[in-house]
Amino acid sequence: MMFGRKCVIRINRNDEYFKIACVAADFLLLNIAVLIMNIVKYGTVGLPSRYTGFLILFYLTWLFVSLLSRKFHPDQADFKNYLMLHIRTFVLMAYFISFAVVFLRLSHLSRVYIFGACLLYFIMGTVLFLIGFLKGYEGPHRAYTEQGTFKPQNSRMSIFLLISDLFLLYLVFFGMNYFKRGTLHLTPEYEKIFLVMIGLWLVASVVTNKFRIENFKNFRFAAAAALKSIIIMTLTLSFIIFSLRLFYLSRLHIFGTLFIYGGLYVVLTFFYFIIRFGNEMNGDVESVDEIQEYIGQTELSMSREAPGLHSGVPSPIMHSFMKLLCEQYLKSIPRFHEFVDKSLDLSTIPDNEIMVVNTAEFDNLKIPEDSTIRMLFTLHKINDIRWINRLFLEIHKKVQNGGFYIGRVDTIATHKRRFFDKNPKYLAEFLYFWHFLFFRVFPKLPKLRKIYFYLTKGKNRMISRAEVLGRLCFCGFKIVAEKELGGSLFFIAKKVKTPSLDQNPSYGFLIKLRRYGLNGRLIEVFKFRTMYPYSEYLQEYIYEHQKLEEGGKIKQDFRVTDWGRFMRRYWLDELPMLYNWIKGDLKLFGVRPVSKHYLSLYDSYLRNIRRKVKPGLIPPYYADLPRQFDEINASEKRYIQAYLAHPFKTQFNYLWKVINNIVFKGARSS
Repeated sequence: MMFGRKCVIRINRNDEYFKIACVAADFLLLNIAVLIMNIVKYGTVGLPSRYTGFLILFYLTWLFVSLLSRKFHPDQADFKNYLMLHIRTFVLMAYFISFAVVFLRLSHLSRVYIFGACLLYFIMGTVLFLIGFLKGYEGPHRAYTEQGTFKPQNSRMSIFLLISDLFLLYLVFFGMNYFKRGTLHLTPEYEKIFLVMIGLWLVASVVTNKFRIENFKNFRFAAAAALKSIIIMTLTLSFIIFSLRLFYLSRLHIFGTLFIYGGLYVVLTFFYFIIRFGNEMNGDVESVDEIQEYIGQTELSMSREAPGLHSGVPSPIMHSFMKLLCEQYLKSIPRFHEFVDKSLDLSTIPDNEIMVVNTAEFDNLKIPEDSTIRMLFTLHKINDIRWINRLFLEIHKKVQNGGFYIGRVDTIATHKRRFFDKNPKYLAEFLYFWHFLFFRVFPKLPKLRKIYFYLTKGKNRMISRAEVLGRLCFCGFKIVAEKELGGSLFFIAKKVKTPSLDQNPSYGFLIKLRRYGLNGRLIEVFKFRTMYPYSEYLQEYIYEHQKLEEGGKIKQDFRVTDWGRFMRRYWLDELPMLYNWIKGDLKLFGVRPVSKHYLSLYDSYLRNIRRKVKPGLIPPYYADLPRQFDEINASEKRYIQAYLAHPFKTQFNYLWKVINNIVFKGARSS
């Protein structure tokens, strides 16, 4: 064989008979090796009863190592490569058998017997392949390839990581010693094994490039290197313990140290990535300042709008774009074109001004600046969008003033129905809690959402109907229509304004609401959250479509959560308003502090006299129990007029009526 070249015999990988023959021959060699060692060691062909379990272990190890090393699936039978493969198989078998013997404490097994059988198996396999290689030699069929020049990679090692990791191993080993013996002092035999462990740690770290700086740009690379290092250390220590008959050493101390050390290393590495790349995982646009920076403007002129809103009568001819969309992408949702056709006048929107995007990344919205887009449709569900507001803002910049955006989302309701349809009833009831916790709660909590976004890349989030529609309004759209089709909620939004520049969205269990107080001054009222996030941006939309019910509340308000309804019924959501009372923004009894939109529903006279009184914790509603909105107006007018004339007497009379209605008549909030 020439130096600097390699000699290759091609093997037909599709020859299944050849593979079966190789496996059978290799298994036969394994049994011959065991038989020879049995004769040499015990002078008999019969296997001693105490070695019956070992033989099964030997077979399983051979099978596992052969599959792991892909011994019977070589791309080409290069003698040098095969020899290296056979050596690796021999070493791995010796290592894994040693680990099994030490872990199961099979101290009665002979080292000569086991290692001798592995060595004989290796020698016979090598000789057999060499014979086949020499017989199969034919000059013209040799394939010669020049060996390439070796180019060492840039393997910069972090000294800080190396020292930190060594310190972690030191802490875990001495911690296990204290757990096992109640002292930090090591006995002489454990001092020696700890030095051996440090040597193996150093070798394994170098071999696996564990501390290469490049690995710490990707968690999987860093974790894989750590796992390989632990496996090498575990198997090598097992081999040493079995070879030197060190069975008096504690398995818990040795293997427990390696297991805990490896687990801590992976966990700490994971949190390192979470902290380091946290901003990249959840960097959505969620404040007024970020909006201004992102859109680069303070006001958007909407004087010229694109046509498209439908009069309400379906057009007789399906638009060519809609036909193509339904036939290629939305075959399972046949009623989709009816929904769009009833909501928009597609005849006024040319095909060349309509765009369909099938992507979950807003960076892929590659639209020339001079293009005119009147309608944009995203096929991807909003649940798989990592930065929802960024996508909406990017679409806002691409679509013409008055243009439309059509999208789809799996709401919490549709998500839950699909989950229960896929799983058995009782199992689904148990699993849904954890499913909801991870896919809904984790993305909302500041610390845990970093973990969520890192693991899922933001996919399959559970999002409420109110949050998606609220985000659209926050980003400068108006909801034109929405409809549940094919298990998803489809929506049509119109670009009507500049994204919100006056109010940040609220998160968390405790929220601050901007309300009008004494002299028309804006105050921040504290309450416990009873609505989904971004619900505050849907005030006008919800009023236009659902109006008011008895008591002046929105009728069938889908923005309110289930637990929010319970809290409202017993006024638990208003407990934080006691802080506003102590602060002096509110008094105990007075008109309800209302938002800008709700205040605009009152007549001008009531708006003016409302400025003269301070809002209160308990409104006059519970004294008069009005049913309609006009009755609420009249109730507040009577209270304010009476209060301005006789403050103390009015407060006392109304407070008594409220106590009577709540305590004795059971009046409750809705």
